[in-house]
Amino acid sequence: MLLPTQQKVVRLAHRPTTEIDPSYHLPLTYERVPTFDDDGKRPLVLLHRLYLSIDPAMRGWMSSARSYLPPVPINEVMRGATLSEVVAVRGVSRLKVGDVVSEFAGEAGGWQEYAIVSAKSVRKIETWSDLCDDNQQIPRELPLTIHLSILGTTGLTAYFGFIRVGCPRLPSKSKPPEVVLVNAAAGAVGSVVCQIAKNVYGCKVIGVTGSDAKCRLLKDGLNCCDAVINYREMENEVSRNAQTSDPAELFALKSIEFQKQLRKVLKEIDSK
Repeated sequence: MLLPTQQKVVRLAHRPTTEIDPSYHLPLTYERVPTFDDDGKRPLVLLHRLYLSIDPAMRGWMSSARSYLPPVPINEVMRGATLSEVVAVRGVSRLKVGDVVSEFAGEAGGWQEYAIVSAKSVRKIETWSDLCDDNQQIPRELPLTIHLSILGTTGLTAYFGFIRVGCPRLPSKSKPPEVVLVNAAAGAVGSVVCQIAKNVYGCKVIGVTGSDAKCRLLKDGLNCCDAVINYREMENEVSRNAQTSDPAELFALKSIEFQKQLRKVLKEIDSK
Protein backbone atom coordinates (compact mmCIF):
# COMPACT_ATOMS: atom_id res chain seq x y z
CA MET A 1 0.00 0.00 0.00
CA LEU A 2 1.43 3.34 -1.07
CA LEU A 3 1.16 5.83 1.79
CA PRO A 4 1.23 9.61 1.52
CA THR A 5 4.24 11.44 2.90
CA GLN A 6 2.23 14.22 4.59
CA GLN A 7 -0.70 14.08 7.00
CA LYS A 8 -3.04 16.47 8.81
CA VAL A 9 -2.34 16.82 12.55
CA VAL A 10 -4.07 18.90 15.24
CA ARG A 11 -2.03 19.74 18.33
CA LEU A 12 -3.00 21.55 21.54
CA ALA A 13 -1.15 24.86 21.25
CA HIS A 14 -2.73 26.76 24.19
CA ARG A 15 -5.06 25.93 27.06
CA PRO A 16 -8.44 27.64 26.69
CA THR A 17 -9.93 29.49 29.64
CA THR A 18 -13.20 30.54 27.98
CA GLU A 19 -14.34 29.91 24.41
CA ILE A 20 -12.20 27.74 22.13
CA ASP A 21 -10.66 29.38 19.07
CA PRO A 22 -9.66 26.45 16.83
CA SER A 23 -7.01 28.41 14.94
CA TYR A 24 -5.36 29.49 18.23
CA HIS A 25 -5.91 26.58 20.61
CA LEU A 26 -6.05 23.68 18.11
CA PRO A 27 -4.28 24.73 14.94
CA LEU A 28 -4.18 22.40 11.94
CA THR A 29 -0.68 21.51 10.74
CA TYR A 30 0.81 19.30 8.05
CA GLU A 31 3.48 16.85 9.17
CA ARG A 32 5.30 13.80 7.87
CA VAL A 33 3.60 10.43 8.11
CA PRO A 34 5.54 8.48 10.78
CA THR A 35 7.70 5.47 9.86
CA PHE A 36 9.10 2.58 11.89
CA ASP A 37 12.55 3.46 13.17
CA ASP A 38 13.30 0.87 15.89
CA ASP A 39 14.86 -2.62 15.76
CA GLY A 40 11.53 -4.39 15.33
CA LYS A 41 11.57 -6.23 18.67
CA ARG A 42 8.56 -4.36 20.06
CA PRO A 43 5.31 -5.10 18.17
CA LEU A 44 4.15 -1.86 16.54
CA VAL A 45 1.39 -0.98 14.12
CA LEU A 46 0.94 1.95 11.78
CA LEU A 47 -2.67 3.10 11.93
CA HIS A 48 -4.75 5.09 9.46
CA ARG A 49 -7.55 6.87 11.32
CA LEU A 50 -11.01 6.11 9.98
CA TYR A 51 -13.17 7.78 12.63
CA LEU A 52 -12.50 10.21 15.48
CA SER A 53 -15.01 10.67 18.27
CA ILE A 54 -15.55 14.30 19.32
CA ASP A 55 -16.65 14.20 22.97
CA PRO A 56 -17.47 16.82 25.66
CA ALA A 57 -14.69 15.33 27.82
CA MET A 58 -12.13 16.82 25.45
CA ARG A 59 -12.77 20.25 26.94
CA GLY A 60 -11.59 18.92 30.31
CA TRP A 61 -8.53 17.23 28.79
CA MET A 62 -7.44 20.60 27.43
CA SER A 63 -7.43 22.05 30.94
CA SER A 64 -4.54 21.76 33.40
CA ALA A 65 -6.94 20.69 36.18
CA ARG A 66 -6.55 17.24 37.73
CA SER A 67 -8.92 14.63 36.35
CA TYR A 68 -9.26 10.91 35.69
CA LEU A 69 -6.76 11.37 32.83
CA PRO A 70 -3.72 13.66 32.80
CA PRO A 71 -4.10 16.87 30.79
CA VAL A 72 -3.03 16.82 27.16
CA PRO A 73 0.48 18.35 27.19
CA ILE A 74 0.99 21.57 25.25
CA ASN A 75 2.14 20.94 21.66
CA GLU A 76 1.08 17.30 21.82
CA VAL A 77 -1.45 15.75 19.43
CA MET A 78 -4.96 16.32 20.77
CA ARG A 79 -6.38 13.23 22.48
CA GLY A 80 -9.42 11.40 21.14
CA ALA A 81 -10.98 7.96 20.81
CA THR A 82 -10.50 6.54 17.32
CA LEU A 83 -11.24 3.68 14.99
CA SER A 84 -8.33 2.95 12.68
CA GLU A 85 -7.20 0.57 9.98
CA VAL A 86 -3.87 -1.24 10.39
CA VAL A 87 -1.78 -0.37 7.33
CA ALA A 88 1.59 -1.80 8.45
CA VAL A 89 2.87 -4.13 11.17
CA ARG A 90 6.36 -4.34 12.68
CA GLY A 91 7.35 -7.34 14.84
CA VAL A 92 5.30 -10.34 15.95
CA SER A 93 1.70 -9.32 16.54
CA ARG A 94 -1.81 -10.76 16.61
CA LEU A 95 -2.81 -7.94 14.27
CA LYS A 96 -2.48 -7.93 10.50
CA VAL A 97 -2.79 -5.37 7.73
CA GLY A 98 -6.43 -4.56 7.09
CA ASP A 99 -7.62 -5.13 10.66
CA VAL A 100 -9.75 -2.39 12.20
CA VAL A 101 -8.87 -1.45 15.79
CA SER A 102 -10.16 0.90 18.45
CA GLU A 103 -8.02 3.09 20.65
CA PHE A 104 -9.05 5.37 23.50
CA ALA A 105 -6.80 8.14 24.75
CA GLY A 106 -3.90 6.21 23.32
CA GLU A 107 -0.19 6.84 23.33
CA ALA A 108 -0.30 8.73 20.04
CA GLY A 109 -3.25 11.03 20.58
CA GLY A 110 -6.09 10.90 18.12
CA TRP A 111 -6.37 14.06 16.04
CA GLN A 112 -4.05 12.91 13.26
CA GLU A 113 -4.45 10.83 10.13
CA TYR A 114 -1.64 8.34 10.82
CA ALA A 115 0.03 7.13 14.02
CA ILE A 116 2.42 4.42 15.16
CA VAL A 117 1.40 2.73 18.43
CA SER A 118 2.13 -0.42 20.38
CA ALA A 119 0.13 -3.37 19.08
CA LYS A 120 -0.85 -4.09 22.69
CA SER A 121 -2.48 -0.69 23.16
CA VAL A 122 -5.31 -1.22 20.67
CA ARG A 123 -8.32 -3.55 20.55
CA LYS A 124 -9.21 -5.41 17.37
CA ILE A 125 -12.80 -4.95 16.21
CA GLU A 126 -14.12 -8.45 15.66
CA THR A 127 -16.59 -9.03 12.81
CA TRP A 128 -19.25 -11.71 12.61
CA SER A 129 -17.24 -13.44 9.87
CA ASP A 130 -14.33 -13.68 12.36
CA LEU A 131 -16.56 -15.17 15.04
CA CYS A 132 -18.79 -17.53 13.04
CA ASP A 133 -17.94 -20.99 11.72
CA ASP A 134 -17.94 -21.59 7.98
CA ASN A 135 -21.29 -23.40 8.15
CA GLN A 136 -23.03 -20.66 10.16
CA GLN A 137 -25.14 -17.92 8.65
CA ILE A 138 -23.33 -14.62 9.15
CA PRO A 139 -25.57 -11.92 10.70
CA ARG A 140 -25.63 -8.38 9.37
CA GLU A 141 -22.50 -6.52 10.48
CA LEU A 142 -22.94 -3.61 12.88
CA PRO A 143 -21.79 -0.15 11.74
CA LEU A 144 -18.20 0.51 12.74
CA THR A 145 -19.06 3.72 14.56
CA ILE A 146 -21.05 1.79 17.16
CA HIS A 147 -17.67 0.92 18.68
CA LEU A 148 -17.24 4.60 19.56
CA SER A 149 -20.58 4.72 21.37
CA ILE A 150 -22.64 1.88 22.85
CA LEU A 151 -19.87 -0.71 22.31
CA GLY A 152 -17.16 1.78 23.26
CA THR A 153 -16.35 3.80 26.36
CA THR A 154 -19.88 5.25 26.53
CA GLY A 155 -21.47 1.84 26.89
CA LEU A 156 -18.71 0.53 29.17
CA THR A 157 -19.06 3.53 31.51
CA ALA A 158 -22.83 3.06 31.69
CA TYR A 159 -22.48 -0.70 32.23
CA PHE A 160 -19.87 -0.62 34.98
CA GLY A 161 -21.25 2.49 36.65
CA PHE A 162 -24.83 1.27 36.86
CA ILE A 163 -24.56 -2.52 36.98
CA ARG A 164 -21.24 -3.19 38.68
CA VAL A 165 -21.15 -0.17 41.02
CA GLY A 166 -24.86 0.59 41.43
CA CYS A 167 -25.75 -3.14 41.74
CA PRO A 168 -29.45 -2.81 40.79
CA ARG A 169 -31.85 -5.57 41.77
CA LEU A 170 -33.24 -7.73 38.98
CA PRO A 171 -37.01 -7.55 38.39
CA SER A 172 -39.01 -9.56 40.91
CA LYS A 173 -42.74 -10.23 41.31
CA SER A 174 -42.36 -10.20 45.10
CA LYS A 175 -40.64 -6.82 45.35
CA PRO A 176 -41.49 -3.39 43.92
CA PRO A 177 -39.19 -2.01 41.21
CA GLU A 178 -36.26 0.06 42.38
CA VAL A 179 -36.23 3.80 41.75
CA VAL A 180 -33.19 5.16 39.93
CA LEU A 181 -32.23 8.84 39.73
CA VAL A 182 -29.95 9.65 36.77
CA ASN A 183 -28.19 13.00 36.50
CA ALA A 184 -27.20 14.28 33.03
CA ALA A 185 -29.81 11.81 31.85
CA ALA A 186 -29.89 13.02 28.25
CA GLY A 187 -26.12 12.78 27.85
CA ALA A 188 -24.30 9.96 26.12
CA VAL A 189 -23.71 7.83 29.23
CA GLY A 190 -26.81 8.97 31.13
CA SER A 191 -29.21 8.05 28.33
CA VAL A 192 -27.72 4.55 28.15
CA VAL A 193 -28.04 4.15 31.93
CA CYS A 194 -31.71 5.19 31.72
CA GLN A 195 -32.39 2.62 29.00
CA ILE A 196 -30.65 -0.20 30.86
CA ALA A 197 -32.42 0.70 34.12
CA LYS A 198 -35.86 0.92 32.48
CA ASN A 199 -35.76 -1.79 29.82
CA VAL A 200 -33.46 -4.40 31.37
CA TYR A 201 -33.97 -4.03 35.13
CA GLY A 202 -37.54 -2.72 35.14
CA CYS A 203 -36.66 0.22 37.37
CA LYS A 204 -38.68 3.38 37.73
CA VAL A 205 -36.37 6.03 36.34
CA ILE A 206 -36.19 9.74 37.13
CA GLY A 207 -34.03 11.69 34.71
CA VAL A 208 -32.44 15.04 35.52
CA THR A 209 -31.56 17.21 32.53
CA GLY A 210 -31.34 20.83 31.45
CA SER A 211 -34.01 21.61 28.84
CA ASP A 212 -37.59 20.84 27.87
CA ALA A 213 -36.39 19.30 24.60
CA LYS A 214 -34.18 16.86 26.49
CA CYS A 215 -37.04 16.05 28.85
CA ARG A 216 -39.25 15.18 25.86
CA LEU A 217 -36.48 13.05 24.37
CA LEU A 218 -36.20 10.98 27.55
CA LYS A 219 -39.94 10.54 28.15
CA ASP A 220 -41.37 10.40 24.65
CA GLY A 221 -38.45 9.76 22.31
CA LEU A 222 -36.44 7.10 24.12
CA ASN A 223 -39.27 6.22 26.52
CA CYS A 224 -36.69 5.47 29.20
CA CYS A 225 -37.81 7.78 32.03
CA ASP A 226 -40.96 7.66 34.13
CA ALA A 227 -40.43 11.26 35.24
CA VAL A 228 -38.02 14.07 34.41
CA ILE A 229 -36.76 17.18 36.18
CA ASN A 230 -35.57 20.23 34.24
CA TYR A 231 -32.96 21.46 36.70
CA ARG A 232 -32.06 24.56 34.69
CA GLU A 233 -35.63 25.83 34.60
CA MET A 234 -35.88 25.20 38.34
CA GLU A 235 -32.59 26.99 39.09
CA ASN A 236 -33.52 29.99 36.94
CA GLU A 237 -36.84 30.34 38.77
CA VAL A 238 -35.10 30.20 42.16
CA SER A 239 -32.59 32.85 41.06
CA ARG A 240 -35.35 35.16 39.83
CA ASN A 241 -37.34 34.94 43.05
CA ALA A 242 -34.46 34.86 45.54
CA GLN A 243 -33.92 37.78 47.91
CA THR A 244 -30.17 37.20 47.94
CA SER A 245 -27.24 37.12 45.52
CA ASP A 246 -24.93 35.20 47.83
CA PRO A 247 -23.74 32.05 45.97
CA ALA A 248 -23.85 29.84 49.07
CA GLU A 249 -27.40 30.91 49.93
CA LEU A 250 -28.52 30.47 46.30
CA PHE A 251 -27.03 26.98 46.28
CA ALA A 252 -28.94 26.11 49.45
CA LEU A 253 -32.20 27.46 48.00
CA LYS A 254 -31.72 25.51 44.77
CA SER A 255 -30.99 22.33 46.74
CA ILE A 256 -34.18 22.76 48.76
CA GLU A 257 -36.23 23.35 45.59
CA PHE A 258 -34.69 20.29 43.93
CA GLN A 259 -35.67 18.14 46.92
CA LYS A 260 -39.24 19.45 46.63
CA GLN A 261 -39.33 18.60 42.92
CA LEU A 262 -37.89 15.16 43.63
CA ARG A 263 -40.48 14.38 46.32
CA LYS A 264 -43.21 15.49 43.90
CA VAL A 265 -42.12 13.18 41.07
CA LEU A 266 -41.60 10.31 43.50
CA LYS A 267 -45.25 10.61 44.51
CA GLU A 268 -46.25 10.74 40.85
CA ILE A 269 -44.44 7.57 39.83
CA ASP A 270 -45.57 5.75 43.00
CA SER A 271 -49.17 6.39 42.03
CA LYS A 272 -48.76 4.88 38.55
